[in-house]
Amino acid sequence: MVLIAVVVLIQVGLRFGLSHNAVQLHVDPVDVDAPTSNNFDLVIPPDAPVFEASAQTTDEAVNRVMAALPRTDLIAATETPPQSTWVTTSLIWALPDYTSIRVIALDDETSTVALYARSRFGQNDFGVNANRNVAILEALRAELESK
Repeated sequence: MVLIAVVVLIQVGLRFGLSHNAVQLHVDPVDVDAPTSNNFDLVIPPDAPVFEASAQTTDEAVNRVMAALPRTDLIAATETPPQSTWVTTSLIWALPDYTSIRVIALDDETSTVALYARSRFGQNDFGVNANRNVAILEALRAELESK
C-alpha cells in the first residue's frame, strides 16, 4: 500500500509540480556543449538536412510539426534567431524531454535546422530523443515539400 502511495505522489509531482525554466532550457543547439550522458541527441549542420525554403517558412513549419506532436508544448521562443524550445512528456510517467530547434538561413531561399533533444532525468534515454529528432526531421521535410 505504501508503494502505491509513493508511486501516485511521484506521478502527481511529475504531472503537476514540475516547472520548465525557460531561461535554463532555451539553449542554442549550435552552441550547446553536449552532455557526457547518453540522454540526448544533437543534430547540427553539416549533418542536418537543407530545405528549399526560406528560414521564415521553415520556422513556421517547425512550429506546426512540433505542435502536432503528442504531449508537446512550447515553453520558449525567439524571433532572432528563429528558435524554439518544446517539452514533450512521456505517456505513462510524464517524464519531460526538451527539444530546442534553431532555424538557420543559408540564403533567401534555403535553410537548415539545428536540433538538441534531451531528457531532464536519467543517464540514458534508450534512443527516445534520437527517434524523436528523426521523426521531426521527416515531418518537417514532408511539410515543406507539400508547399
